[in-house]
Amino acid sequence: SVLGYPIYLEATTVDARTGHTSKKGTTPAWDCIVIPTKGAKRAYIEGIDINVPGYVCFWKEMPLFENSVTGGFISNIVTNVVNEGFVFDIPDNAKVLGFSLASASRLTEEKRAKIRIRDSYIDERIKPLSDEIEEVKKKTVSINSNLGFVANFDLSKYDDLLLIMDGQSLSIGWESIAISIESHENCYMLGTDPCTLYNSGNNSNGYNGIGLNPLKAVTRESPNVSWCNVLSKLIPNKRLITESVGEGAKKISQLSKTENTEIYTAEFLGNGVICDPTNGVITIGENTWKTWLLQVEEGQKYYIAGGTQAVTEFSQRPNIGANPNIYLGNANINITNKEYLCPQGVTYIAMTINNSEYIGEKMFVIKGGANRYERGFLLPLYQTANLSDINQKEMGCPAIAWMQGESDADGGTTKEEYKEMLVKLKNDMINDIKNALNQEENVLFFCYILAMAYNKDDQIAQAIIECCEENDDMILIAPIYPMPDYNNLHLSSNGYRWFGEYIARTTYNSIVLGKRNNSMIVNQITKKGNEVKISIDVPQLPIVKDTWTVQEVPDLGFTVWKDNVKCTISNIDIFSDVITITTIENIDDGVIEVSYAGYNTDNVSLYRGAGNIRDSERWQAMQYYWDDTDDKGTDGTSTITYRPKTKGGETIINKKYPMQNWLQNFYFKFE
Repeated sequence: SVLGYPIYLEATTVDARTGHTSKKGTTPAWDCIVIPTKGAKRAYIEGIDINVPGYVCFWKEMPLFENSVTGGFISNIVTNVVNEGFVFDIPDNAKVLGFSLASASRLTEEKRAKIRIRDSYIDERIKPLSDEIEEVKKKTVSINSNLGFVANFDLSKYDDLLLIMDGQSLSIGWESIAISIESHENCYMLGTDPCTLYNSGNNSNGYNGIGLNPLKAVTRESPNVSWCNVLSKLIPNKRLITESVGEGAKKISQLSKTENTEIYTAEFLGNGVICDPTNGVITIGENTWKTWLLQVEEGQKYYIAGGTQAVTEFSQRPNIGANPNIYLGNANINITNKEYLCPQGVTYIAMTINNSEYIGEKMFVIKGGANRYERGFLLPLYQTANLSDINQKEMGCPAIAWMQGESDADGGTTKEEYKEMLVKLKNDMINDIKNALNQEENVLFFCYILAMAYNKDDQIAQAIIECCEENDDMILIAPIYPMPDYNNLHLSSNGYRWFGEYIARTTYNSIVLGKRNNSMIVNQITKKGNEVKISIDVPQLPIVKDTWTVQEVPDLGFTVWKDNVKCTISNIDIFSDVITITTIENIDDGVIEVSYAGYNTDNVSLYRGAGNIRDSERWQAMQYYWDDTDDKGTDGTSTITYRPKTKGGETIINKKYPMQNWLQNFYFKFE
């Protein structure tokens, strides 16, 4: 209900520190709107369709409007954005509230007439609807439980924070062009590319280099760059190191840990020790050179850490000096990140490198070959752990970001199969991280929902959601469909950077604020007659039907089936945290299925995995939408499917990325 009609005070401002009101002369710099609270506990703004700075003040009584020193000033809320849907709490003893807006030159008389301040709790329609929902909840199994809180991560224990990203092609910014090409203070990457398995865009057999370099996008806009850059501003005075170890077109089984592989730490011979691969002579040289020895077994495969420039073979353990009788030759010059198959007669190898100050005394070698988990995840992890030893600093890993599932959805993996493999992989990665870093605290495992929906029941997406419900250390990131993409699959350059900012927000919410709700989640879903009611966990009311940030999707992304036949949706109504879908067909009986942002048979490619439902979150992004007018991807032929706009239809180029919470994909079947 409207809290009466506001008193509009032209060219008047309120001092946010004292509650004093005063005229600002003839310059219309500020407007003030004052209104009684009528006992409301929470309220929201209606009718301001532009973003303006301002603040809210509360008084115990109506203040005077000219240099007021009365009114019993209580407190204020200062905000950089006051607009449609701005929600705020009202103190118990406040009888009057006021808005002071820096907007007079932009709020026309017609616009001012539309401004209302509404009580978001006392509407008489809410109680019977709430009673009905509570009754339904008692009878209905929840499809998504309240996700609750997570334990905070003790940041004070660590000097360095390691951020690991893994998954398929979206985890490495595939198809995009690099736009975050300026390094930020305290942000680093392992090796020469934030996509750890790649060098200048070319796929290699392993990660490149074992030193630290200032973080920047190299050939693609991998989302871990934005994740790290933004988090460094939210959590200052820490050194952040990131690595994206993803690899395109891989099922989860191909990215998982294999059995019976071991990691060895090679024996360090010393700084300045050089082994000449042409004759096996080991000498003392310049301090930048380092050499390690490893005892090997004939016929066994080994995977050697990045950066090794020479591998020399011996029939016995060599010593410093000449080794003419036991020298057998060299395996390969510049053997960086290669599998080494130990030939007959070789019992020792020497590994020599000339590199930067960041390389310490540890060199890690995998026995068992170049399996993807070991070469792509474990070796970079151990080499990064080595960095903390070199600098005598404590390193901790607060989170892994997992961006995978498309190959499994397209390849027939079932929900139960994927859940089992994902939980095992998560546990393996967390245990290996804790062992490598000697970390006691747990590591959070962030998950995204797939870039596309491949089938009606969306098995892999539902597997990920259920895993996040059932495991305290697994947390959903925002859905990916609001981000712009190329040709309805890989994100665009802006899309990757924008999504990286969402991951940074999720990290901050989780490890600093202890929050899990980083998107809108379905709590309950019921049906009766020709209506489906969906109760939503909404971080910030009100819910918005947004057809400008995301291209308008038929029926806002909702689909209802009866006995496997698609129903006709006649209306979608939103009230408070409940969405009501009305169909022409009666859906009391039969097999009824409901989905959002799922498989859409009307336009398979364009609307697969997208929707238009979000909340009114006011989180302010730290990055701006890059001018993507000429963005055609790395191959020069890609097309951006849809570019987000403002509600008024304007471009958001050079504006901050919108950071609202969007409704997660879901599928539910009544039987």
